[in-house]
Amino acid sequence: RAALALTVGVVGQREWKSVDKALSTAARRLGALRDAHARRAAAQRLVRLLPRSMRALAVAAWRASGGSVPEAAAERREDAVHRLVHTSAGEMRSIRDRVTRWDLHALHAGHVVETVTEAWGRARDRFRAAWQGRDNEWLHGARKRAQRCASLLVLVQGWDGKVLRASERRLRVAAGLLGEARDAELMLGRLGDPELDDRLQPVARRMRSVSARHAARCLRAARREGM
Repeated sequence: RAALALTVGVVGQREWKSVDKALSTAARRLGALRDAHARRAAAQRLVRLLPRSMRALAVAAWRASGGSVPEAAAERREDAVHRLVHTSAGEMRSIRDRVTRWDLHALHAGHVVETVTEAWGRARDRFRAAWQGRDNEWLHGARKRAQRCASLLVLVQGWDGKVLRASERRLRVAAGLLGEARDAELMLGRLGDPELDDRLQPVARRMRSVSARHAARCLRAARREGM
């Protein structure tokens, strides 16, 4: 979608919106699988931050709270996952075939510079704004802006590779840290559920505390990288 942004106004609006919608739909559909992986990875990272004596109970608390079954991907069988991936791969091939038929002769350097500059400004404004008290949706927006700008910088590295590679790396790191903070807070948000077994309650509370501190560290580091 970052590459697609370079073609705004170069191809017909109807065709452009159709491809953009197709990419958005595919990304949203695959998001369920991404969330399943991210929740598991976040739990594994946080469990390693606990004393060894607590790790087995922490995993039990996470599973008992429903942490191992992401809501969006609940009850998916392995064959259903394969069908989803197969369908998405087919959609990507179809989109690629459509895009390769586009006439992009009207695309010029000035348009590319303008698009990249706008994306850079949007990402920079989000990182320069005050972060205290921001909700997860706002922080998710910061991550998406960083990802979009980093992807655009990859596409134009031929102009000034050394400088652009350094900026792209920092934006990628910032986006990754924001994603890690989001996973730590959202994916483990149900830990400490009052319905948990009494023996799991203390470790669940400890894990929530570790999760909150880890998310805060990630946010501080992300902002440093994105400034």
